Amino acid sequence: MDTSISRKDFLTKATFIGVCGMLTGILQTQKQPAAFDPNLLLNVDEGEIYLIGERKGRVTIKIGKQKNGIQTMSLLTEDIGPGDEIPVHKHSSEEEFIFIENGTGIFTFGDEEYKVTAGSMALVPRTVWHGLRNESEENLRMVFGYTPAGFENYFRAIGVKPGAPSQKLSSEDWKRINSKYGVVYRD
Repeated sequence: MDTSISRKDFLTKATFIGVCGMLTGILQTQKQPAAFDPNLLLNVDEGEIYLIGERKGRVTIKIGKQKNGIQTMSLLTEDIGPGDEIPVHKHSSEEEFIFIENGTGIFTFGDEEYKVTAGSMALVPRTVWHGLRNESEENLRMVFGYTPAGFENYFRAIGVKPGAPSQKLSSEDWKRINSKYGVVYRD
């Protein structure tokens, strides 16, 4: 009986097991609330929504340090429209976990590109280049988060609430905000 699995299947399973283990460890270190906190249960349309840049990428902060007091992780979603992308970048202080809920795209990890589909996940160590491009005709929804928590404030700094006027950031604004949150974009 052949019990071998492909490298891709192994990496997918290993990443999933690693993320689950990481999240279990994170949650075990949190101070447990005395009673259920309704802010920790959100439906699909709930959370803090920000529209990012001229592309109006929709980021929803589900769980974060500022609102929920969770210090060790955050959880967000982003809807990426057809032809849109998250430019290749890296974080100096956070690990990022990414799960593709629906859609297809091209994920950059380091210097390589990989096709991703619904159910794909990635664990991105700090200082590793990564980005995501939607090359399909449908929205791509990404569920993602950071450990430790705090980087979700970046989206508050660069985005606007739905209905608010667009924010025009100068190159100096971008440099200041990117420096504050330890993010570097690849040229």
